[in-house]
Amino acid sequence: MNTEEKADKRLAVRVTQTVKDAFNEKARKLGKSESQALLALVLQFIGGEVGIESDINARLQRLEEEIRELKQVRSGELIASGTRIAS
Repeated sequence: MNTEEKADKRLAVRVTQTVKDAFNEKARKLGKSESQALLALVLQFIGGEVGIESDINARLQRLEEEIRELKQVRSGELIASGTRIAS
């Protein structure tokens, strides 16, 4: 973030009271204000240290690999049983 730029803009997110309380408690335990904790998360997200898609993409890649392995196993079973496999 540009240190010369005035931090006067806001981001808003709606959460349940339970989530807000848990977030505030975690921030307090770390010695941070709610604003400091949120800003740290935003900066980590911008810097690529925290991601959203990365978790989804990693899971998708694992599932695709599992599907490939299952297809190979199934293909081997069909060949072993003498069933012809269409390409």
